[in-house]
Amino acid sequence: CVEIAAEAKRVVISHSNPPDMPLGRLPPNVSQAARVENIMGPNIVRFQDGQEFQADDIVYCTGYCLSFPFLHPECGITVQRGRAFPLYKHILNTTHPSMSFIGILHNSLTFPLFEVQVKFALGVLDGRLSLPSKGTMDQDVDEDFKDRLKAGLLPHHAHTISSLYPQYYTELAKAANCRPIPH
Repeated sequence: CVEIAAEAKRVVISHSNPPDMPLGRLPPNVSQAARVENIMGPNIVRFQDGQEFQADDIVYCTGYCLSFPFLHPECGITVQRGRAFPLYKHILNTTHPSMSFIGILHNSLTFPLFEVQVKFALGVLDGRLSLPSKGTMDQDVDEDFKDRLKAGLLPHHAHTISSLYPQYYTELAKAANCRPIPH
């Protein structure tokens, strides 16, 4: 939205479930609203919290259901109840670490996160970053999932980042040897 805000007079971010993570410093022309309730004729959008805005364009980001039917079982990735595993740092296939999944996390500031995930994956591919052993990576994946369950998240929220975003993003940027975008 930051990139769009540089060109637009106003950007409204509508959430079905507003994130419980701080969104950081948004440009002054960016605001948040509840879920869209209705499109009121040409260019008027009404939100469930009663706000109405004039809109020239609407960008829908509706989410998705994880499914990788094109992957052969030998690649080692399992998808079960919305969880793809084993993915080290929610990115790298621990069986074949040259296989990366960028953007699998939910409830994050997507583009800054994607950039850091790509830098991490590229660092592994070009040899600048070394990985722990497969056993250590698998243990990290298992511990991350158990911690999420202990925190009350359901198994299908295994890739929900929400309040964990600042810590995950900062640690991943450090691991990738890149500067995080301030948030």
